[in-house]
Amino acid sequence: MRVEVNVDKYPPISVKDFFEKTARLGTEKIQVYDYQNELFECKNKFRIVNKARQIGISTAIAMEALYTAIWQPNQTILFISTGERTSRELMDKVKSLLNSIEPFSITIRDGNNMEFLATTKIKMDTKTAITLENGSRILSLPNNPDNIRGFTATKVYIDEYAHFENPEEIWEAVLPSITRGGSVTVVSTPKGKLGKFYTIYDEAYRKENDFSSFNIPYTRVVEPIVRENIEKNRSVMSPLQFLQEYECEFIDEAISFFPYELLNPAIDEDIQSIYTIETGNPLYIGIDFGALRSSTVITIAEKIEKTWVIRNPIKEFIGKKRIEGEKAETDFSSQLEYIKMVIQRIRPTRVFIDSTGYGLPLLEDLRRQYGALIIGINFNNALKENLVTNLRILFENKQIKIPRISQLIDQLHSLEKTTTVGGFARYRHSSGKFDDYVWSLCLAVSTEMQKPGIFKVITKR
Repeated sequence: MRVEVNVDKYPPISVKDFFEKTARLGTEKIQVYDYQNELFECKNKFRIVNKARQIGISTAIAMEALYTAIWQPNQTILFISTGERTSRELMDKVKSLLNSIEPFSITIRDGNNMEFLATTKIKMDTKTAITLENGSRILSLPNNPDNIRGFTATKVYIDEYAHFENPEEIWEAVLPSITRGGSVTVVSTPKGKLGKFYTIYDEAYRKENDFSSFNIPYTRVVEPIVRENIEKNRSVMSPLQFLQEYECEFIDEAISFFPYELLNPAIDEDIQSIYTIETGNPLYIGIDFGALRSSTVITIAEKIEKTWVIRNPIKEFIGKKRIEGEKAETDFSSQLEYIKMVIQRIRPTRVFIDSTGYGLPLLEDLRRQYGALIIGINFNNALKENLVTNLRILFENKQIKIPRISQLIDQLHSLEKTTTVGGFARYRHSSGKFDDYVWSLCLAVSTEMQKPGIFKVITKR
């Protein structure tokens, strides 16, 4: 049964009032927050939202999309997500909201004698789409440009856009779909000062494009339990991670990964040589092997309760092509002799060795003599990300002391983190610099990664 109603304005109820009065999320009555309502009230064709995680923005776009479908006939609304799982989750939010509303169909005539069918009744329902009886449909798509092309959309919502592997291709596919007057809303937590999301948001913030911009950090959340849970996450996240995930900060990925303000508090002028002290604390050795342009570097780390002390000396065997005209210390027999001497003198708990390339034969030689004491580590991009992130956390938490060794400090400061177009992290040293000290240090403290709940990525060969 349909009811015909005459109204002076259409729709006759706001997004906020409609959902607070008629819908629920699970068993909870809906409360629309100020920052959600600000988004609802913005009618700009282009909107971009830089937001903290888990503060209800996905729910907000689900509400706005459903509201449009219910009150406006013959609309096509697209959700574009990072993958199939996230696209289904967004559609599940829409369906949960829709199912919580008492079904209705109303034929409405506005002040201009225009007729609209407002309805919550479903004509077709699939895993990734719903169509209402008024002809409006909502589709949730993963980030495949081929799936987007061909649609003429009323509204397009791109969710977690900064985390897309193909943001440019998606953007090129989306724009033609709104040629006839649709709108685009881009939503994401930040992911560095790279990529399409950052570019659009930065230009919008500086009013250099047509986007209305929204910045919604976790501090705008009014629910005490949510704020409390987010604050608890500080203890298990690095400060940079927390800034990005919850405070909406775009962290510059193309600068030093170890700035001086992070390194300086860790420099200890009084660190002694490992050979001049007696200690019952566990000792670890990290060895980054090199042969030609890179050096072999051997680092010794002492674990004193929760703090790492990097002991003098840090030994470097300079690569053959590192310094022309100088004799390079790349005779592997002399390197092995030195390593065996150190092991005999300090009796370490573990020795972590880069087992890729030239390191493999040296690893096997040491393994034959020392067995399970020697741990081989196969470097790859994912492992390097974990190793260097672990090291940075130690600096941030003031749980590491390093000697004032110019090569070590210079190489740490010269390490840069960049992000590829595909969103993958890459670590590289500045032009003219090297990073052998960095990876040797990472290996020396890598036992931290074997703790439960940290990184379980180190494997024996």
